[in-house]
Amino acid sequence: GIRLYYHGGGFVLCSVDLQVFHDFCSDMARDLNAIVASPSYRLAPEHRLPAAYDDGAEALEWIRNSGDGWIGSHADLSNAFLMGTSAGGNLAYNVGIRSAASDLSPLRIRGMILHHPFFGGEERSGSEMRLANDQVCPP
Repeated sequence: GIRLYYHGGGFVLCSVDLQVFHDFCSDMARDLNAIVASPSYRLAPEHRLPAAYDDGAEALEWIRNSGDGWIGSHADLSNAFLMGTSAGGNLAYNVGIRSAASDLSPLRIRGMILHHPFFGGEERSGSEMRLANDQVCPP
């Protein structure tokens, strides 16, 4: 199978280049005997949503349309899962919902694995309002 893993970081931090994400994906590939792809996506504040969602969907399309012979010979595209941690869980969810009504053949999404997904509301919480000007981790 193939797992498309979106990294966490609150949509503002981190990248697929971080060792912790690399190790996590490598371990998952070994333990599941699956291909794990972990695409980059644009981060805020320079790129507001839905930029990350667009990038996540584009990565899914790239895998689907890839003429890469290695992917075709090593990955079972009919056994695909979207996965993400924190903001990446939100991203995996949104990419999954966006693609649910699409024909992605030969790619078939079997499910989503949402690892501590971040889902914020439209209304700001008390801590978000209190920390609006925080220099370390603004909301």
